[in-house]
Amino acid sequence: MPRYLYLDDVRFASLNLNEAPGPARTRIKLDLPKEMGHTTDARGELARRQVDGLILGLNRGWAGRSHFRLMAQAHGKGLPVYFYWPREEAIELVDPARRALHLRVAALARLYSIYRRRPLGSTEPGESLPEPPREVTAASRLAIPESGPVSGLGIYVRLDYWAKFESGGSYGHTCHVARELGRRTRDMLALLPHRFAMLDDFGLRQVLLTNPDELASERDIIRANRHYYPILRAVFEVERPAYVYERVVLGSFAVARLCQELGIPYIAEYNGSEISLGRSFGSTGYVYERDLLRIEDFTFRAATLIVVVSKHIKSDLVRRGIDPAKILVNPNGGDPEMYAPGTPAEREAIRGSLGFTPDDRVVGFCGTFGGWHGIDVLAAAIPKVCAADPKCRFLLIGDGNFKHLVDETVSKHGLSSRVISVGRTTQAEGARYQKACDLLVSPHSRNMVDSPFFGSPTKLFEYMGYGVGIVASDLEQIGEVLSPALRPHEIGEKTVSAERGVLCRPGDVDDFVEGVLRLARAEAASRALGANARQALLEHFTWSAHVDRIWLALAGRPARVPGISEDEEVASNAAQGGAVPATGERDDLLEGLAGQLGAGRRRVLAFAIENPAVLAPLKGADTDLVIVEPWARNWSAFLDDFGPRASVLSGALDSIPAGAEPFDAVVTERGLDFGRSPKDFFEWAARLVREGGRVRARVRLHSALRFWADQVLLRGLAQKQLGDYSPDEVVARSEPILTPDMVARTFHAEEIRRLAAAFGEADLRGRDPEPTAGILRALQGLGLGRSSFRSDLSVTFRGGKA
Repeated sequence: MPRYLYLDDVRFASLNLNEAPGPARTRIKLDLPKEMGHTTDARGELARRQVDGLILGLNRGWAGRSHFRLMAQAHGKGLPVYFYWPREEAIELVDPARRALHLRVAALARLYSIYRRRPLGSTEPGESLPEPPREVTAASRLAIPESGPVSGLGIYVRLDYWAKFESGGSYGHTCHVARELGRRTRDMLALLPHRFAMLDDFGLRQVLLTNPDELASERDIIRANRHYYPILRAVFEVERPAYVYERVVLGSFAVARLCQELGIPYIAEYNGSEISLGRSFGSTGYVYERDLLRIEDFTFRAATLIVVVSKHIKSDLVRRGIDPAKILVNPNGGDPEMYAPGTPAEREAIRGSLGFTPDDRVVGFCGTFGGWHGIDVLAAAIPKVCAADPKCRFLLIGDGNFKHLVDETVSKHGLSSRVISVGRTTQAEGARYQKACDLLVSPHSRNMVDSPFFGSPTKLFEYMGYGVGIVASDLEQIGEVLSPALRPHEIGEKTVSAERGVLCRPGDVDDFVEGVLRLARAEAASRALGANARQALLEHFTWSAHVDRIWLALAGRPARVPGISEDEEVASNAAQGGAVPATGERDDLLEGLAGQLGAGRRRVLAFAIENPAVLAPLKGADTDLVIVEPWARNWSAFLDDFGPRASVLSGALDSIPAGAEPFDAVVTERGLDFGRSPKDFFEWAARLVREGGRVRARVRLHSALRFWADQVLLRGLAQKQLGDYSPDEVVARSEPILTPDMVARTFHAEEIRRLAAAFGEADLRGRDPEPTAGILRALQGLGLGRSSFRSDLSVTFRGGKA
């Protein structure tokens, strides 16, 4: 059994491994002793010990002078040296090529620290990111009495210290759920970063936590766990709550960790992926996406019950390996007392204060003017509605990042007297203003870039309380809640029976305009639709019913909402793994391959493919396509589109029998990242392809100027990722990763060419666009940085199977 000396900055340990780490960069979790030795003489420890190799633990992305001195000492003894990053659980052999890479990264980090006039990779407390535990014990169960409240104290927690607000769907959700939980628990306490005035109105106790002094960068949000953990632990140990209910926020795991440690039942309310929202409506997405996903996964696994607002969120969690039995689909709700029709006198007074006359038909919108609220549709529709009907006027309540779209439209068309905007208000004031409206609109129009629309808009349930007509998009749960419904062209043509609203095609401005105009002119139909909607709210969608379903689920009883069925959808998605469409962004990895393989039947083996569009050139080219699991699990739509000549091979790559019929080509996007050295990869491929067969593989080159500019300087140093991760992990975090055990590896162009040339004719073709200006262009003009970071390798094998 090989024995290694493990050394990090000040600690050491002897490790017995079942087998020596391979030459490739791989994922591995070293079983480090909880109690390790401390030393100030690492070189002496290495000199005194008889070991088979040295493993240097790095708590940042680059090695320091001491690491390189220890490496030289170990090489002098003939010992292999490995770098190990505990945070990412990755190990790699530091051969001469990797040593040169790490020397350059260290030198660049040093120069960057001089430029910024501050040290990088500080070891001060709180500098590194806190991590959730790796292991999860079984979640504690909460006993629900058959009658009466839960005995003891319930605690509601919300830790998004960076978001301070006094109205909106999220604000209302917190206040109403906390109140209803309090009605079902003998005592209730809310722990919050900011005061919620509505909770005071409800008579619910709240304690304001001291918040971190940091801003709200991704690192700050994750580091806030270190701040909140001791505060919450003190509260939990003193109060010993019967359960903790948390509205899960980005990057937070302190509550889930404490509930695990103290054996407290933990209910996690998850309202959808902030990461997906960032991809869809943010400018760059999240830099620390993988850390945030890992935190979410720990939270979900630690939870006694996970409450989600839509079936698409449940489906996403099931795909991520979370037990569907502990996920409750529970749509948002509304308060039928706060959101209720006004009396004639009250309505007249509110309309008069806003400048509306009795003859005006007031179209209302209330909410956050954000990316997924259909503000672009609303802005485009307002001038069309105003031009078509002089009685129509708009009342806009709220504010947000996309409010400028409406403001610009109003200014451009001179509609300031027809569009009244009251801006952001308190929750109660917003509810009062909506009593002035004759109809209310919810023009949501967009799915996420990586999933269907997963929201359950609180405004929709609040609208339902007013007893007026609603025009909304037929988008996922919005359409389900308002069904049965009329279509715009049916207003005035069809008698209202059980319909709850008017549903339009999402994103179709003209369909939305038609729905608003027709409903504004059909007062009787509007009142009938509104009455049906309010009745549906009273029967199914009050906050009381919302929390009742949580209690039913905790008691192990059915807790479904009529008309919001998720079982069939989730089962279908789970079976398909989330179908990946056959089309996607064009990719030229296989450009010209079909012609190179010649006429006649061909056999192609594909594995570690991220984008199915890579394989599109093979469709219809007399090709038998074999895709190796697990990478084909999400490809049901692509396989259906490709046809019967596409098949899935179960098992691992090494399970392909040596006597199998040879392949004409092996193609892969991430094959060189998956558990093999490049030499092993080429030897494996040579055993599978026929003589003269081809290999197409994508590689990432650290000999490229763009690697140093984009990955090391921009992402690694400027965004501080190299403070936590290795250079190759920074690359992995900038690109999709297929399975948790995969790594991203970078190579030197000459290293890849030399190894491939030993097997056949090799060609390395860059995929990055040529720079057109700036320093990159200037450096290329001097002959520097000719290789491309993302390059495609093509090898024609001299040997192969006969």
